[in-house]
Amino acid sequence: MKLTRKKTFLLIVTSLFVCFLGALWFYQTLFTRFVRVPTGAMLNTILIGDRMIVTKAWGKLSRGQIVMFKYPGDADNYISRIVGLPGETVFVRGTQVFVDDKPLAEQRVFTKAEDFKNNAPLEEVSVEGSGPYRVFYGALNQSEKDFDPTGTFGMNKPYHLGADEYFLLGDNRDNSYDSRFRGPVPRSLIWGTTSLVYLSSPINSDEVRWNRVMKRIN
Repeated sequence: MKLTRKKTFLLIVTSLFVCFLGALWFYQTLFTRFVRVPTGAMLNTILIGDRMIVTKAWGKLSRGQIVMFKYPGDADNYISRIVGLPGETVFVRGTQVFVDDKPLAEQRVFTKAEDFKNNAPLEEVSVEGSGPYRVFYGALNQSEKDFDPTGTFGMNKPYHLGADEYFLLGDNRDNSYDSRFRGPVPRSLIWGTTSLVYLSSPINSDEVRWNRVMKRIN
């Protein structure tokens, strides 16, 4: 039975559409992931409830990039910022990060006490330092900023990274269980990078934060 021109056209269009959907699924599976951030470890850079586009990363990574990764022996995915690169020595003292004994350039923002109940951003009080990105701390007094003997905001000794290891920190430094506590992350466990919020709404809410839609972060 011969197909009419109309049926042939519809068959071709349908086939192309199915191929397109298959290619899109293949690309998203291998190269792109869409994730929703459920915690405040990256506040205020990434808010609780932000939906992020994560793109597969190949080769070497750069300091300051925000990445999705797994810790060794942990099946969950996390998002943090790269602070230390392979072969470097990292030390955190109070609110200052040192890389190879040199202070890391970061803009340090001090905030009021946190309240995660409404998924709101941290309320900013003051800023010190300069750098390509911002990190956030509670409004500590000067003695706490200079030295924290408990190790809550710092480390007891420098950490030397291996040839394939990265040191990752959350931007919400007072409330991030990161490489200061869990150690470095090998390159093989860093899946991709992210710099775009495509949608945002508080957890357990349908409200859309329109000012976050398609927002680029750094």
